[in-house]
Amino acid sequence: MPVVTLRRLAAIATLSGMAIALTWLVVQVQRNGHMSAATRLPALAYRDARGSHVIRVNGRQPTMIVLFDSRCGHCAYQLSDIDRRFADLAGSRIYLLTTERTLPLEELAHRWPALASAPAVAWGTVSASDVRAHFHTLATPALFIFDAQGALVTQYVGEVKVDALLPALARRTAS
Repeated sequence: MPVVTLRRLAAIATLSGMAIALTWLVVQVQRNGHMSAATRLPALAYRDARGSHVIRVNGRQPTMIVLFDSRCGHCAYQLSDIDRRFADLAGSRIYLLTTERTLPLEELAHRWPALASAPAVAWGTVSASDVRAHFHTLATPALFIFDAQGALVTQYVGEVKVDALLPALARRTAS
């Protein structure tokens, strides 16, 4: 009888280890994303309160695209961290984009005043099909940093501290 119990414990431990390893693998794939290092900044159309716009390479500043959902707790944490550390992100263009049908700008401005008032920050809505086509994910939050020439420098799916973003934003060209 004790042998059967030990075998069951060993099987449970093995299955638990496999589940942990699989979870780790999924997180790593999501964190590393599915975009290749050769990816260029897409000419992505988005809408804001003033109309339609297209994100384009400007050759002078790195670009950070943040995909978020206003009802997502992880997104709120991410945007709060970016809002608090906004001065550290100076010199970058930041696009805060959602696939939600409407953008609750008044609520967002109240929650993240530094981001709402900054001229280098654009808030907008984008189609889910465009997000999936260009970024290969609909997960939020997701961040993509492109150098001034439009080359992908790094990407994150899930929360990331601003400290981890700064080296990528400091690079003017991808290497």
